[in-house]
Parts: sequence; C-alpha cells; structure tokens
Amino acid sequence: MKRVRSVEIRRRTGQGRHKKNSHDCCIGCKRELRPWHYAEEHMRYVWKKLDLRLEKGKHCICFSGSGSPTDLKKTQEYLLNEHRIETRISKCNGNIKIELISNGVIAERKWLEQNERKAEMNRLRAIEEEKLKITNFLSFLKSLKGDEKFPFCYLSDLSEHEMNRQEKPGEGAAPSEIFQLYILRLKDGGIYVGETSLGYPWRVYNHIRGHKASDCTENNLSYGHQEWEKNLIQDLMDIIQPINKKYPCTHVFEWWLQQQMLKRKIWLRCGIAKAGKILWDKTCHTCNNIAKENKVPWES
Repeated sequence: MKRVRSVEIRRRTGQGRHKKNSHDCCIGCKRELRPWHYAEEHMRYVWKKLDLRLEKGKHCICFSGSGSPTDLKKTQEYLLNEHRIETRISKCNGNIKIELISNGVIAERKWLEQNERKAEMNRLRAIEEEKLKITNFLSFLKSLKGDEKFPFCYLSDLSEHEMNRQEKPGEGAAPSEIFQLYILRLKDGGIYVGETSLGYPWRVYNHIRGHKASDCTENNLSYGHQEWEKNLIQDLMDIIQPINKKYPCTHVFEWWLQQQMLKRKIWLRCGIAKAGKILWDKTCHTCNNIAKENKVPWES
C-alpha cells in the first residue's frame, strides 16, 4: 500500500527522469562538447550549405565546450554579417543553444535589410547631430553680431542699384564689387563655404550652370536655376550674410568662417587649408589689413 502511494506522489509532484527530459530545451540538437571553433565550423561548412527546402527538421547545436561566446547577440550578428547564417542563440540548462533560422538567399536578404536599417538610423542620427551643431553655431554668430564684433562690424549696406542686380541672376552682365559669402548644402550632405565679388545670387547661379564651379559643387546641388536659393543654408545666411549687406572684401572672412565651422566639426567640404594661408595669384592688401587689425592668423 505504501509503495503504491509513493508512485502516486512521484507522479503528482513531477519527479522522475521523464519529467526532467521534457524540460530539456536542447532535445534533438547536435551535442558539441569540443571547443567553440568546432561549433562554428559546423555552422560555416554544414549549415551554410544546407538546402532548407529539402533538409527538413530541426537544425540546432547544444554547445557545452570551452571558449563559449559571452555576448550572444553579437555572435548572432557576426554569423549573419560574416557568414550569412541567421541564427537564434540562447541559454539552455547552462549550455548554449544555437538554432539555424535561415541561410543562403534568405539570410543574405536579411543581412541587406539589417544594413539598410542601420544605414538609415545612422543617416538620421547624423542629421540630428548636424542640426545641433548648426544651432549652436548660430548662437555663437548671433552673440558676435549682437556685440558688433568681427566679422559683423565690417558689413555695410548695398545700394539700391546693387540690390536690383541681385534680384535676377543670369540676366544681363554679372555685377562686380559686391563682396559676399555663401553657404551651400550639398547633395551628399556636406557644406560648402565660398566667397564672391559678384553677389552670392549670381555665384550660386554659376555653380548650378557649371561656370567656374568647384569640384565639390559640380553636380552636387539639389536645386536648379529657378530654385537656386534652396541650395543655401538660409539660417546661417540670414546671420553671416544678409542679401542686402556686403563686406569690403571676402577672402579673410571666408577663411575665418570655415575655420569656425571646422572647430565645431561641422561637415565642411573643400575647406581652405588649416595652416591659415590661402594661395592667391596676388596679395589682397584689404584682407591682410583686416586680419592684422583683428589679430586673425590669415595672410595672402
């Protein structure tokens, strides 16, 4: 009688070998007791070549050898990135269980989708970081402008005639002696800082039509002749270069603006050499004198 009760108690409390086996999450998996590289070799040389359309059933490894990976998520990423094997890796009764999810074309597609998502996330993150840098740079420029410090103390008003010449770039002859800066947002996401004596509407128009265009700007602007203004980073232009203002010359101001952006790690394309000296075909006495007056390390 006692013996019968003992069996009944074991059944009710779940004791016995059958119950233990039913909780083994590695049932049906290949057992690997050797070091980790043996498990990896099996995945690379057996799993990678499996035709899962024909090879039905469970494909998994229960690993309990030495050298097991500590970061299971990174191991999954490594197998997909390097070997195009999609896996699910988890802990199983103190061991590591590796399940084959896909390989071949399907794993390749998964890898491409994953990379596209990462690239898009990185792109969006870079845009947000760039916006923050520009916002901080704007605050810096506004503080200088508010105190009428360099370079804003050198801005002067355009005449009515000069303003009229700014309105329709490309019509008639190009103006002269309208020294202005311009800041372009390029297709590739970079920023181009330039200077001109034509007034910046004409200079941007010339960039678009490829006339004396820089290597950085050629075929790298998003908007055409009718929308030339959209190529400009207007927030910065409104502060550093209002359309109705000009400088006595622009070489030193272009260099200064580029250096300030480089300091803040703003993605500047085709920036002037950091050495502080620009190679011109002649000396610019106006800019040299301005640089000396303001202790700016620039010289032509």
